[in-house]
Amino acid sequence: MTRVPIGQKESNRWVENLVDTTAALGEPNRCVHIGDRAADIYELFCAANDVGTHFLVRTCVGRVAKDGMTRTDTVIESSEVKGLHRIEVRDRDGKLSEALLEIKYQRMLVLPPDAKARDYGPLTLTAIHAREKGTPKNRERIDWKLLTDLPVCSRQEAIEKLRWYAQRWKIELP
Repeated sequence: MTRVPIGQKESNRWVENLVDTTAALGEPNRCVHIGDRAADIYELFCAANDVGTHFLVRTCVGRVAKDGMTRTDTVIESSEVKGLHRIEVRDRDGKLSEALLEIKYQRMLVLPPDAKARDYGPLTLTAIHAREKGTPKNRERIDWKLLTDLPVCSRQEAIEKLRWYAQRWKIELP
């Protein structure tokens, strides 16, 4: 299989944006770059580490974790629910309702994909999983799996990250 280098992929825009905005702002430690599943790129995680900034990204794939024999999804799924959180959401018709989320979080060693292991090292990241209890009417069930380089040591810190991630939709609305 031929692997295309990140510099030749459209997804490289996420990495370039992180590096450029961090340099422009001048205080990398105060920045948290938030991305959707398109930003779930190991190179982005490493770039954030290299320039001393932070990220919070919704994942689209389970990553190799710990000893290389398990995956981030498996680790977070097997961890205990550490709290509940209620949020207001709108359905397809714009009607407001309440969702009750189960929150899990776990700090773990995340390894680079095999094809990138020569160029990138492991990172200690926090996985956060927020899953809605029950099946809502007229909308999809909330099931967010996030990765961040920031530590999460309490339910309140996990909720803070969930709120940050939820803000990105306000940017995309007209």
